Amino acid sequence: MLIAEKELTSAVLDLPPRRRAELADLLMQSPVSKEDAEVAKAWNAEAESRARAFERGELKTVSVEKAFGFTLQSMSRIMTFCLFTLFLFLLSVPAFAATPLELIVPNADKGQISRKKTPRLEVIVTNVSNLDEPVVFMNIGVEKKGSDGKFQGVRVDIHCPCNAKCEKDLTKLKRGESLTGNWDYREGNCAIAVPGVYRFVIIQRYSEAVAGYLYHGVSREFTLTK
Repeated sequence: MLIAEKELTSAVLDLPPRRRAELADLLMQSPVSKEDAEVAKAWNAEAESRARAFERGELKTVSVEKAFGFTLQSMSRIMTFCLFTLFLFLLSVPAFAATPLELIVPNADKGQISRKKTPRLEVIVTNVSNLDEPVVFMNIGVEKKGSDGKFQGVRVDIHCPCNAKCEKDLTKLKRGESLTGNWDYREGNCAIAVPGVYRFVIIQRYSEAVAGYLYHGVSREFTLTK
């Protein structure tokens, strides 16, 4: 993605929710190509023509139930089921809202990292948002991809020694600021991380609602070898 596109995306994500919704609606209504514009224009003309014909009593009408083949009561049940399904889906995935922090792993340019060649793995965290207020987060953590394709946490805080309980202040990063972290390939229980696919995550806080951590950003996946 070009720098300008990143800045534009970041600016849009920083807008208030209502303004983002208005902008999304505007984009949905805007034609993608000249052909789309012509089709939209033709459909608008057809809709206006049918509306005028309806007002003149020239069009026959049918009930919603007959048109769609089900009653309004059954439609209400279907909508309730869809909303409930959407709610369960949102609870089942990590809460990735706008991610104001960018994570870069310098040694993972080729996607693979050898523990022998790279004693400690560096990650650089940068505040790329347009927010005036600093971004606040708890820790830099590490996750490993399982056989089911889902990531599971193996280290909650790379700055806290394994098997230790660390209490520290929240980290604050102002716009444009960066910090560096280093992972010693140890999991939370001090076991050496086995070869596999990993990623760094910025942990914002723990959420009881989703029974998991909320993130401020994630790095690209990388493969760890011996």
